[in-house]
Amino acid sequence: MKKLSDIFGGIFAKGEEPAAITEPFKLIADRTVAEVCGDFDLQEEAKAHLSGEPMPHEFVDRLVRAKLYQDAMRFLAYGLPMREAVWWASLCVRSVPACCNDDIAAEAMQAAEAWVKNPTEENRDVALTAGGKNNFEMPGAPAAWTAMAAGWSNGAAASDDETLEVSVEHLTAHAASGAIILAAGIEPDRAEEVSLKFLETGVQIAQGKIQISA
Repeated sequence: MKKLSDIFGGIFAKGEEPAAITEPFKLIADRTVAEVCGDFDLQEEAKAHLSGEPMPHEFVDRLVRAKLYQDAMRFLAYGLPMREAVWWASLCVRSVPACCNDDIAAEAMQAAEAWVKNPTEENRDVALTAGGKNNFEMPGAPAAWTAMAAGWSNGAAASDDETLEVSVEHLTAHAASGAIILAAGIEPDRAEEVSLKFLETGVQIAQGKIQISA
């Protein structure tokens, strides 16, 4: 699988201001912005950018320019197919060494990536178990959430958990976006730079420019 460092250097790396996102998202072509945003809690500031019924790529472009990076991350995670959302999370988390340094985090990442490569029930079960070993404590929490994103991909494993505040069908997106957001904030001084790097990768996945098999 590609590393994030092999992908970064395109649309958001050509100057001080991010380049415009002009190409449609092939992987979010069958859903409107309103439909995707209906699956998660969009911040009030971000809701202003829904005006005019933008296309998905236009909406993300607006969020990036407004520096509403977390909303953009959530939108992409909820809009992408589950497998691509988990893959995006794994690329981002892998690029932050502090998230993957201990054995439990490494196991979680390996389990998530194994499911992405081969999304079987067996690999999903392994990811679910591996993700639960961390207790979601930093700095390994992003790795744990990445594994849970894979582990929750069929929803059944979490259907009886009354403590969850997210609909079963959205658990993978919830976990994947959480992993990405947490990883982006590991180094506060670099949070904006890292967030843009992560978003660039997510945009390219959504556009179909990079694929899991690559």
